[in-house]
Amino acid sequence: MPPERALLPLSIPLSPALPLPLLFKTYTNAIDFRPGPKLNLIIGPNGAGKSSLVCAICIGLGGAPRLLGRAREVREYVRRGAPGGWVELTLAGGPSSPPTVVRRDLSAVNNTSTWRLDGLPATPAAVAACVANLRIQLDNLCQFLPQDRVADLARLQPSALLEETERALGDASLHALHADLAAAVGEEREARSRAA
Repeated sequence: MPPERALLPLSIPLSPALPLPLLFKTYTNAIDFRPGPKLNLIIGPNGAGKSSLVCAICIGLGGAPRLLGRAREVREYVRRGAPGGWVELTLAGGPSSPPTVVRRDLSAVNNTSTWRLDGLPATPAAVAACVANLRIQLDNLCQFLPQDRVADLARLQPSALLEETERALGDASLHALHADLAAAVGEEREARSRAA
């Protein structure tokens, strides 16, 4: 049985301790959000910032803006009128691993980002490797489903939905086993058609 996917604790301070008003979307104060290892829903009244929180998680973990179905550029996730903003996420590493702090500083002026892992400068590739190591799949609608992408999930073909579910539930071996099985069935069909 693979270990539980870890997103605990997820601390998202969205207001920096700097004199400049660097903000992320609608938040002006730090928030503390602690999801569990299973299903997590973000609910609240209209205008409460649910989508901003989801955007912060995705953008903060290196997800492309296209995954959110809202904006095309990172600068569009900075509060209007602010020169920049930041998102910092603390990801639990599991029972034997320390938490990892991922920080993304966003510039609205030139649409760029800088990264830090555990306080040290990092590359986007290093952040992507950290996220992949924790088996966080921002591109998998069965694991991370922003509100604006619900229709995309509903449009998935059954075979694609099965593959995405396998990727979300297990480690890479589950999907690999399914691919091997499908290939074996295809080879068997081909062999039967040649023999006939």
